[in-house]
Amino acid sequence: MFVRVLSTLGALAATAVTLAFATPASAQEETRTVVVSFAGLDLANPADAARLEQRLHGAARQVCGPDEGTDLRARRDMDICQKTALVRAHAEVQIALRGGSDTQVALTTK
Repeated sequence: MFVRVLSTLGALAATAVTLAFATPASAQEETRTVVVSFAGLDLANPADAARLEQRLHGAARQVCGPDEGTDLRARRDMDICQKTALVRAHAEVQIALRGGSDTQVALTTK
């Protein structure tokens, strides 16, 4: 009886490990990109900075997929994707502002 319980627990543990390290379907998709322009915006102006932030958040939602809201793991993956895309986009905006040449930024899934 004790051996059977240990075998069952071992099988459950192996299954859990396999599921934990399985690549989610969203990560297997190809890279998606959305380009956001900030041409004509004065980012020193709070209203224009807020406008760019809205554009970036909208693009992050587009890039990372719709919020299905039913699967907690999918929701977590989407949140991570959006946060990662936004961090990269903010870094690109800062680089563009220092260089003064580029007026658009690309948000990507990878």
